[in-house]
Amino acid sequence: MPNISTHATIIVKFRDGVSLPYLDGLEQYIKSINPAAWDELVQLAPGCTFRRIYEVFTPETTKTLFDLAAKLNPKLRCNIVCFFRHFVLDCPVPWQLGERVLKAVRQWNEVEHAYMPPLVVPPPVGGLNSRATYQHYLRPAPLGIDAKYAWGHKGGGGTQQDVVDIEMGWTLDHVDLLNSSGVQRVELVGALNDPNYAKHGTGVLGVLCATDNDTGIVGIAPDVATARVVGHDLTTTTIPRAIELAILSLIPGVDPAWLDRPGYLRELVNTGNLPEVPNGPVLLLESQSKKTTNGPDFPSEIDPVVAELIELATAIGIVVVEAAGNGGQDLDVYEDEYRDTNRRNIFNRGDPDFLDSGAIMVGSGNRPESLVAAATPWERQADSNFGSRIDCFAWGNSVYTLDKVGYQSNFAGTSSAAAIVAGAAVSVQGMAWAHPDLRRRLTPAEVRQILSDRGPSATPGVLANTRSADPANDKIGVMPNLQHIALNLLHIPI
Repeated sequence: MPNISTHATIIVKFRDGVSLPYLDGLEQYIKSINPAAWDELVQLAPGCTFRRIYEVFTPETTKTLFDLAAKLNPKLRCNIVCFFRHFVLDCPVPWQLGERVLKAVRQWNEVEHAYMPPLVVPPPVGGLNSRATYQHYLRPAPLGIDAKYAWGHKGGGGTQQDVVDIEMGWTLDHVDLLNSSGVQRVELVGALNDPNYAKHGTGVLGVLCATDNDTGIVGIAPDVATARVVGHDLTTTTIPRAIELAILSLIPGVDPAWLDRPGYLRELVNTGNLPEVPNGPVLLLESQSKKTTNGPDFPSEIDPVVAELIELATAIGIVVVEAAGNGGQDLDVYEDEYRDTNRRNIFNRGDPDFLDSGAIMVGSGNRPESLVAAATPWERQADSNFGSRIDCFAWGNSVYTLDKVGYQSNFAGTSSAAAIVAGAAVSVQGMAWAHPDLRRRLTPAEVRQILSDRGPSATPGVLANTRSADPANDKIGVMPNLQHIALNLLHIPI
């Protein structure tokens, strides 16, 4: 595993019109195109080499996915040509010296842009279900999302739905993640599962889909058809690679256990056996990133490669729920440093440079003693990022869920909030799928619109989605109310 003290990584995006194969070891082609520039680079960083940034997608797979995306979403901003212009430049030099390499690469005529990727933030280490009474986020609005109301309707527990969680580690054999026969319900895609981070990942799975087994807790969507997890680490097994695996694991007919087998995807595509992604599976991106070691946390899509993969995922029908990050930052004034040098405000919906990946971005809320009796008992959690880009919020502290072993009562931040909103998304899809007048999964745009709906309730006695007490300053969106959504937005009768 590369160490940032001895290893620098640079993302390089080549210009349109530069003819390069999408292969590892690209330097052999760079030498023929611009030998002087490559010789200068080797002097700065002996042993440096290029590799593909998309490690799992084959060219054939990518073309198939983009053909589907273009059919479903003609306004798709990213394109297949853009995908094949990204490479990783690995440099066996200290991170600080990598700045010199970056400056040199940016001078190449063939390069449109280059940047050092953001740093991945490690997560904190640290029914009749007997402990479900502690799960206040399951309760009716304005306290929770009213998952219990959704369970009273067909599909409300996530029946026939699929979900995948991306982070770093889980306890997959936790008693509250087993089925009635004692078999694991959650499948690991790929081989990475770091037990050092199992407290966090297991907590997420508990909120999302813990088994309704008359013991412990129960998840918001305990009836999901499939639940999968994909791991990444802090350096070599990247968030983009995890997203690639997650996307492919949601395609019917693809065996996740075979995704690392050379030629498997190429065979599926060439034989016409790679089917479309069904609208509506949910991908939960729990990862966060930061610009500098001591800097604040931001959503992972500050990395352009992550943002493009999210856009592709939502374009082909996958609902992406993304943690906004625990940085306490106003994303409306966030200045992008990775796409170009203009420092654009990419997260400000009122700015002409706004970039929408299509993800449901989730902030976190706090319920202070001063607001306990208020009609809207929520304020922004102090460390939650905020801004016009945030769609939803949910509980950001004191969340009762699974621990690495046993249970924990202090799961928190945009991690817990994103897990709650992802559970709500699965529940909405289950109800839509089971509703006789709908009988379909909703598109990612429809799910986001419903969960973030700020309109009033049309049903007497039923609260709308929950706002914070001071929405203009909190800027964390709304907390979904599944009763309001079922009755007023999906029009499911009582």
